[in-house]
Amino acid sequence: MKKAFIILAMLLSVSAMAQNRGVILQESFDSNSMPAGWQITEGGFSNWTISPTTYAGGTPKELHLSWSPYFNTPTRMVFNAVDLTGIYTVTFSFNHYVTHVTQPCTISIETSSNGGNTWNRCFSRSVDYDQIMLYEESFDITNADMGQANVLFSIYIEPYVSSTYFDDWYFDNILIMGEQGSDVLDLGISTINVADEIGSGDRTMGMLVRNFGTINITSVEASYQVGDNQPVSETFSVNIPPMEATNLTFAEPANFALGDYTLNMEIIKVNGTADDDQSDDQMSKNITANLGYTQKIPLLEVFSSSGCEPCVALNAQMQTLCDNNPGKYSYIKYCMNAPYDPYYTFDVTQRGNHLPPHREVPFAPFVYMDCECLMNYAPSQELFDGHCDMLSPIEIRGSFYTEGSIVYISADVLSYMDMTDASIWVSVNEKVTTGNVGSNGETEFHHVMMKLLPDGTGKTFSIRQGEVKHFDYNYDMSTTFVEEMDDLEVVVWVEEPGIENALNSRFMYETANHPYPVENLILTKEGTTFTASWNAPENANPTGYNVTLNGALVVENGTATSYSFAEESGKFYIVEVQAVYGDEMVSVKRVITSYEILEVDENEATDCKVFPNPTHDRVTLQATETIKNAAVYDMMGKLINAVKIDGKTFEMDFSDYGNGMYFIKLQMADGKSEICRVAVAR
Repeated sequence: MKKAFIILAMLLSVSAMAQNRGVILQESFDSNSMPAGWQITEGGFSNWTISPTTYAGGTPKELHLSWSPYFNTPTRMVFNAVDLTGIYTVTFSFNHYVTHVTQPCTISIETSSNGGNTWNRCFSRSVDYDQIMLYEESFDITNADMGQANVLFSIYIEPYVSSTYFDDWYFDNILIMGEQGSDVLDLGISTINVADEIGSGDRTMGMLVRNFGTINITSVEASYQVGDNQPVSETFSVNIPPMEATNLTFAEPANFALGDYTLNMEIIKVNGTADDDQSDDQMSKNITANLGYTQKIPLLEVFSSSGCEPCVALNAQMQTLCDNNPGKYSYIKYCMNAPYDPYYTFDVTQRGNHLPPHREVPFAPFVYMDCECLMNYAPSQELFDGHCDMLSPIEIRGSFYTEGSIVYISADVLSYMDMTDASIWVSVNEKVTTGNVGSNGETEFHHVMMKLLPDGTGKTFSIRQGEVKHFDYNYDMSTTFVEEMDDLEVVVWVEEPGIENALNSRFMYETANHPYPVENLILTKEGTTFTASWNAPENANPTGYNVTLNGALVVENGTATSYSFAEESGKFYIVEVQAVYGDEMVSVKRVITSYEILEVDENEATDCKVFPNPTHDRVTLQATETIKNAAVYDMMGKLINAVKIDGKTFEMDFSDYGNGMYFIKLQMADGKSEICRVAVAR
């Protein structure tokens, strides 16, 4: 997605601002692949990618240079050639952010008009360890390459000795402007401010627009259109001077059911009329509406040692970060054997081998946030905030308690998307340890990992969109270095399939009363009224329930086990219900949508018997008429099985299905259809 351009006005001269600057090149990395025509030369050929992150400002995505795999030469990213005939001055602006430099590294912008045989440096900045920040660069270029027909621009990175002296470098919002004419009315769309993947239900629509002309803009008429739906138009009162940008947010949200869409946005009129350059008045993008997202809790992992002197300063920085962000993080400290810490275990080696770059963490200290390597630096508040602002498709809640030397752990995981071969990890920590004091002068250590469960390699699992999976663990902590059983804490996190990325994490509640989610959530419709209803958890007694409708909290800690709302014609609904417990504990949510209900509510079965119901494996269905076909849908309306029957009684196996409610749509021999509900509970 394209981003907000932040250009430092102080770097543009008054005379330059008085002239119109036509767009020569504008790149904010919409695609998951590199822009067409861009190429890497000289080194680091495997290190440049498009990242979904936002470190260089704006919203996802951005250009990313990683230190891994290791390279020891400069690396150059070359843009596609542009024609600058008759243009002798251009303004180049871009944002960049580098994480954790240990020795000075240099970034330059260079141009070439002879196919890259020679390069002319236009801009350069050296970044050292104490200069980690977001840089917003803007400068004029007037060298001999200007005015030529085939001009290459490039980002040139010179690491200190090798790429191991920096962590990651991010780039975004690249804009090259050339001078042209005067008295031009030109407003262009720079960004559609909607992510590639969004939650279903009502979503805000917006775009970033920039004044590429010379005339001040005071009004904009614009529209958006989702698929084949009717366009939504709005007129905005604005004040956009030349070269500046503003966000336009439509008052009317768009409603999304689950699926893929093309989103179109258009500038219709500027200052009451069509502008002079309509080539940048339209923009489209493909988006996917998933079930939803939830709040991200960053996972902090520190490889440390009581024999490591540099760990002292890092531990203090990490403590400050934690003190400033209570309740917003999960934290695990692994005791290393290089230098030696008496609480080192093989789990530490296994975890280090799993994290990038997939070899044992070489030394202490070493820091990861959400499996992203930060080397030996604590994350800045800005970097931490960026991770907190990310939305996650995974929600985690759970509990733990101890009996003697045994710790018992229960965790529930809700997924808003289908995932195969995800992994769940559990760390049993001791909050404060003193028995591993070493040579670095520290007298106590915090969040120290005592045991990873089941071990340091995690556990793989698959989960469907809208499904809740329950996990139980127990372990005899007398086999670990634990000092006090009443000083434990437990972290649970889930990693994305195929790549090392912590999707979400959470400290478990310390209680023997697990916060179980609600059961048998269903959505029915009578006339134009929807009713969501559910049962209290069989093994728990919540004090109330939170109900969310299309992302808006409509009931907070209510005691009723149902909620009704009126239908707006054709609108998609997602209902989420969360059990509330004492001491500020809550369960994971249960989720259901109107997708399947809208199709089948008028044909609710009355002559179909299902038993046993709930079931944990097989069910028998009996009907009064001959059944020709049966189709099984989950709560999201997704078809998960279809069989031919040709009989009045049949048996179905649900042993491979997760807990939750399912719909069996029966096609009868007389052409009618009936619906049976089956609850799976284990």
